[in-house]
Amino acid sequence: AASCRSLVCPSPTSPRDFTWRVTMCGRQEHEGEAREGVAHEGLFVIRNTFICAIADEPLAGRRRAYSESWSLAPEPAAHDAVDSQPCALPAPDDAVSLVEALEAGGDSARAAVAAICGAVPSLAADAQGCRAVALAFEHAGPLQVACMLEELRGSIAWAARSPHASAVLEAAIHVGCAAAASAVAEELVDGGRIAALHAGGCQVVCRLLEYAGSEPRVVGLTDGILAQDVAGLCCHKHGHQVAMSILSNGLTRQRAVVADALFLELKRFSKHRFAAFVLQHALIQLPPPDCCRMAHALMEQSGAVVSLACHSAGVHVVRALLSVPEASKRAQYYITKGQRRLMRDKFGTELLAEVGLDGVPRPGSVPEGGLMGGACSRGLSICEAL
Repeated sequence: AASCRSLVCPSPTSPRDFTWRVTMCGRQEHEGEAREGVAHEGLFVIRNTFICAIADEPLAGRRRAYSESWSLAPEPAAHDAVDSQPCALPAPDDAVSLVEALEAGGDSARAAVAAICGAVPSLAADAQGCRAVALAFEHAGPLQVACMLEELRGSIAWAARSPHASAVLEAAIHVGCAAAASAVAEELVDGGRIAALHAGGCQVVCRLLEYAGSEPRVVGLTDGILAQDVAGLCCHKHGHQVAMSILSNGLTRQRAVVADALFLELKRFSKHRFAAFVLQHALIQLPPPDCCRMAHALMEQSGAVVSLACHSAGVHVVRALLSVPEASKRAQYYITKGQRRLMRDKFGTELLAEVGLDGVPRPGSVPEGGLMGGACSRGLSICEAL
């Protein structure tokens, strides 16, 4: 057959010095010159992927052909073979090796997951170890995920406040979803406020809301967080992220609690370093009637929009007003009207470039309903005017 090739096997004592010959359809295509002193111990014929020994003498070792160079490489004998042996388990305390094995995938990853099971708490407290455990959650099966999560039972509150172990909890919630979220929330419910104000804990709470916001234990945890100072939560360095997550993923009544807290001090929050982001998120996530009411309260005072646009935090609120249908036209009018002032401000200039104004003041027509300063004429609300 045209696919048949004949190779002369080299001597096993000198694998690099050998003669080989290729025949195709009975016609000799290439023949190398043998080096002196080289003995040939066997002849092979390769048909497709099968190697057939056609010499009378027993072969010392099987050799495999490489397609790149048509050379033959010796395969280790049975007693020397290591590939056929089970993959060795990496040491549980060697986090770097565990990470490398998990990233390699396959049998190495499965062996690494098996090694991590039983050593989760000690690994989770380490920078490299927490990465290994987080990767293990992604490669583990359902039973292994449950086993690793069970190892953290009783120490989840500590893990949520740990800069490293909190990432492990996030990975567990991502993989285990409702079951893992329920287990984590159960242990955080008594210290939910503390976790929400912690750098790592706030991320864990956000993942709980993102993946299982309606799960009963997560609902109870969220209610506990909102039972205390909600305004303080919105103004906190880390807590404001939890408030934003509640606006996105919480129950309707929980979102209303955050919105009511914002309404109490709307003007102060609109220029607060952290609360302004919560307010920006609220203008996008709340139902249209609440957005309309909030926009009216923000823009009712003369010059309020321009003042916010010239503030490092308030400019984010103005961007939200421009993206809300109930407020965009009116906010655009105020920006055009105060363009000269905005041109002299760093944040105002950036906003003008975003909305496409070329820097030359252009008289804007008053939206339907008219304006008196910053409020709607005849006492109409913003939604009525639009």
